[in-house]
Parts: sequence; C-alpha cells; structure tokens
Amino acid sequence: MPETAEAKSSFDQFAILELMGKVRLGGRVREEQVFGVPMIRIDIPKDVEWKEFNTRYFHLNALYGITPVSQAVAFGVARYNDTPPARSWEMPKALPEADAESEAHIPDESDGYTDHDDF
Repeated sequence: MPETAEAKSSFDQFAILELMGKVRLGGRVREEQVFGVPMIRIDIPKDVEWKEFNTRYFHLNALYGITPVSQAVAFGVARYNDTPPARSWEMPKALPEADAESEAHIPDESDGYTDHDDF
C-alpha cells in the first residue's frame, strides 16, 4: 500500500501525552529527530500566553497514549501535571564568583556547596 501525504506528515498538535510511570503532560507535541533517533517533543507552557515553556523529549517507547486536544485543554493539563525540569535539591547552591587574582578555586563547604542533600 503506498504511503499517503497524510501518513508522511509529522505529528504537530496540542495533545495530552500519557507516558510510562503514570505521567500525564499537556502541551504542543511533535515528532523530532534527536541524534538521529525519532523522539517525542513536548513544549509545556508556563503561562497561558505560551510565551514561556519547558521543552522535554521522550523516546517513543515511553509513550503509552496520546490524545489530541485544544490549546486550552493542553494548558489546563500542563498547569496541573507538569513537573519542573530540575528541582532545587538537585542543583548545588549558587557559588560565589572567584576573584580575578585566584587561578582556580575548588568549592568546599565554606562556599555553601555540599555533595549531599539537607532535608
């Protein structure tokens, strides 16, 4: 059976993604090549005007379901289901800038840097 123009077109719609691990995300979803591998790209809005968003990529094998929806519905799902790409406890505290006189500064506990989390 020959491929139709519709079958060749890439997916690019507002949708709800359902991923393994009971993850639901809403946003603009499309297929994109990353390092030669087809991936699912989702732009998850931070505001209703879609001026700022987080972009996340997932391998196709992580996809459990996809539901095309309106932009308003995608925003509603994004608002209640998105998790930030990095959490504060995953990042070291901001380090002070090194003086121009010092060649190399290795951060230690006096800089507020620890290699463990304080909960």
